[in-house]
Amino acid sequence: MRPLLFGEFLYYSGLIPWKALIEAIVWQQRQRPRFGEVAMRWFHLSNREIDWILSEKKPFERIGEAAVRKSLLNRFQVNTILYYQRSRQRKIGEFFVEKGYLTEDRIPAF
Repeated sequence: MRPLLFGEFLYYSGLIPWKALIEAIVWQQRQRPRFGEVAMRWFHLSNREIDWILSEKKPFERIGEAAVRKSLLNRFQVNTILYYQRSRQRKIGEFFVEKGYLTEDRIPAF
């Protein structure tokens, strides 16, 4: 048991189809700057270090976790980059409103 993410809740409640949930996730991910790009822009990692992390990371391991494991970033740096990424993407509910699946009054204000 785990809490559902907002899009999952909408799907399991029958308010949106599965295809719309997948499209919304892709839409949201495309807005978010890539972890490695942010780390390079902030001079935390070089391009060479990112390539090395990507070649050494375990299957399904996130790049930030691999960078911590390889002692190239600390937990604070990873969390700061993740926060920055999240702050640059629009809320998933906006996708469903734009596509006409929901109206704004059906989305809780968080």
